[in-house]
Amino acid sequence: MSKVTPSQAGLVDTWRFRRRVLYLTLAFCMAIVAYCVWKDRTSSVADTAVTMAFVTIISAVGSYVFGATWEDTVVTKVTKQPVSTIKGAPGGPDAAA
Repeated sequence: MSKVTPSQAGLVDTWRFRRRVLYLTLAFCMAIVAYCVWKDRTSSVADTAVTMAFVTIISAVGSYVFGATWEDTVVTKVTKQPVSTIKGAPGGPDAAA
């Protein structure tokens, strides 16, 4: 059975983009929380903004983790080999620790 490269499996560029989106989303949400705390905002709008920022953080991280699991399952089905054996894939034999 031939080895599938990460680019053939579609793993390389999509995860780089996903990480950037996740980091930007987390930074934006943390900036909102920091602003409301730093400026001592106590209005109901600030309370709602902080609450929604935390909901967004939880949703983004949950989606990121669920998406990784889902993609591992799909790649395993398509390539007929576990992701951990695909050279260069996240969690693969030559992945950075």
